[in-house]
Amino acid sequence: SSTITSPITTPIVFESFGRYATASGDQLGRGPLPPRVGIETKYWVFWHVGGTINELTNVQIEGTLANGVTFTGRQSSSQNSGVEYDATTNTISWSTDSIAPNLSPTSKIIGVAFELAITPDASMVGATPTLLYDIRITGTDARTGAFVSHSGSSVTTNLPNDLMAGEKGNVEE
Repeated sequence: SSTITSPITTPIVFESFGRYATASGDQLGRGPLPPRVGIETKYWVFWHVGGTINELTNVQIEGTLANGVTFTGRQSSSQNSGVEYDATTNTISWSTDSIAPNLSPTSKIIGVAFELAITPDASMVGATPTLLYDIRITGTDARTGAFVSHSGSSVTTNLPNDLMAGEKGNVEE
């Protein structure tokens, strides 16, 4: 009998989330919690890529800053250079030529982090402002040649899993 092989296009586990403090409670962000009108609060956004079974090539992650949100320039990346900010399109992007398969629990998860700031105005009182939206990852599965993409969650000032910022996302006077 002959063997039939059919390559599988890699899945992507893509996480997009905000933090004011690390999972262990170390403060990352700066400024008042909950955010206050006229005072800047800074948050960190994290993008994690994992769960791939094949190499990904020509990978790009991109998100759009909401109105009134600024990129501070502070950032960190586990691979390649950091993020780039395009003032014309108001987008943050990160790219790499390839990401190695990382489904194994001992594999390196690719991580990118950067700081965003918001100074709420009076029209935001009682609201939970969006910091970053329309977040997506795209790339090519190196084994199958298939285009792969996945959307990430929008990031707001509502950070329910954050020890310091949980329940403190609505803007106050």
